[in-house]
Amino acid sequence: MKILFVGETWQGSFARSLRETLEPMPGVEVDDVGEDHFSPRARSRLVRGVTRLLGPWYRQELHHAIVTAVAARRPDVLMVYKGAQVSAETILQARRARILTVNVFPDYSPHAYGARLKAAIGEYDLVVSTKPFHPAVWASTYGYRNRCVFVPHGYDPNVHYWPEPPAAQDFDVVLAATWRPEYHALMQQLAASLRLDCRPVVARTELWRLVAPGPNRGGPGQPRGGD
Repeated sequence: MKILFVGETWQGSFARSLRETLEPMPGVEVDDVGEDHFSPRARSRLVRGVTRLLGPWYRQELHHAIVTAVAARRPDVLMVYKGAQVSAETILQARRARILTVNVFPDYSPHAYGARLKAAIGEYDLVVSTKPFHPAVWASTYGYRNRCVFVPHGYDPNVHYWPEPPAAQDFDVVLAATWRPEYHALMQQLAASLRLDCRPVVARTELWRLVAPGPNRGGPGQPRGGD
């Protein structure tokens, strides 16, 4: 079986973990398109603004890379991990080429990440969700007609096992999640209840947001490292 895998490639990402799990399986041949290669990350507001401005061109480059790989390599399966930057037209083109399209969706709602993902996810032949409630409400709540099945997250020692904590800690308390107002309020409440000189942080994919700096620690800043 030949699989064309589309997902993020940075070390520690669930997408990369899944791809590396598939690769050594007997009879499976995996090729990939790195989704994050077409959407540069940045910390400064200026560069983030430029990236947002160039977003349509980045996504068109991603679309071209996927359809070109599909045409050249003729995979049996196009597997996309979440695919926030992958358009419905990309999936439709793969299906017209009689390729099975699969989305591995790791988050709580396919409607919460923009119109592009909301439209595209309904075009896949199969959605593999890590949320147990999704299959029962896939049609009634989200309005999709394609098949959705539940498969829980797996354990990967390359991602989840840390034999020793880091020698230096940039922050005292960190919540690693996509930023939401609820998380912001939660971390502020935690900081207030601890009554300690601490810096709770919500770490998100695009930037690091400092929500409650402690006394004598300065203003908001950015730690070293990724998400």
